[in-house]
Amino acid sequence: MAQFIPNCDPSQLAKWEAPLESLFLSKRKFGFLHLLSISQRNIVLLAQNLLTLQKVVFKIAPLSGCLFSEIVCLTHVSHPNIVTLKEWSSDGGFVFVELEYVPGRCVIDMIVEQGKLSEPLSKTIFKPLVQAVLFLHSKGVIHRDLKPDNIIYDQTTDVTKLIDFELSTHFEKGSKLSQRSGTIHYLSPEVRRQNYEGPESDAWSLGVTLYVMLTGQFPYSNEELWSHSEESKDLKLGPNCSDLVVDLVKQLLRQDPLKRLTVSQINDHKWFKPEKKESKSTVDKMIERFRKLNK
Repeated sequence: MAQFIPNCDPSQLAKWEAPLESLFLSKRKFGFLHLLSISQRNIVLLAQNLLTLQKVVFKIAPLSGCLFSEIVCLTHVSHPNIVTLKEWSSDGGFVFVELEYVPGRCVIDMIVEQGKLSEPLSKTIFKPLVQAVLFLHSKGVIHRDLKPDNIIYDQTTDVTKLIDFELSTHFEKGSKLSQRSGTIHYLSPEVRRQNYEGPESDAWSLGVTLYVMLTGQFPYSNEELWSHSEESKDLKLGPNCSDLVVDLVKQLLRQDPLKRLTVSQINDHKWFKPEKKESKSTVDKMIERFRKLNK
């Protein structure tokens, strides 16, 4: 099957040969462009409809994997800043998911390349991300793996999209979850303690994500997170960050989830408000008028 996927090492595909063959046979109208990622958990391919030339992404995983979480959550979600689920099927012990192709670059790649992102660019990317997470929460869904690796930004259109819902799940207000899901550096204190509702933990992950975008570093080390010694750490974002964004990050990274900003409150933070242009003083107006009279 490797000959159907350009630039692919055949030895990587041994486990996936049967499901790939099934996919290729059932999706004859698609040309498979290249391999996006491969692991023990899943394989992800970029393909193109040979008639419409529209690109799509195919994910394949064992039935026992996490793709059903992605299917269940994305089936009930439609938002301009969230990747779209097109269709899915199962066969021979594997799940096949067809997803919208999201053009642009992964934000973590942008950070690695540039060292960090500017505050204006971070705001451009972060605001629609907040809108996407807020929409998810309104549908009773938490993402549980919010991080720059799962955000795609298209600089030609200024569109931000949230991807990878394999760890997402539904939540109920007042009910607690105990599964420790996500990536260590983005896990909230309550997720690490395995006692959380959900939305408050997504808010923490948004805070870490914004910190990483602005600094190119994690706010806390592995040791600080597992020992919970991050509680006493005074976060520094650097001299180029405005007081408003520093305030937002610190309010999102509060240890107590009851004192932490909710995702809906992020929308109302002053960092997102348009900057007010200072009005000219009376003296400035007089000088300007005098100059015009003497032209």
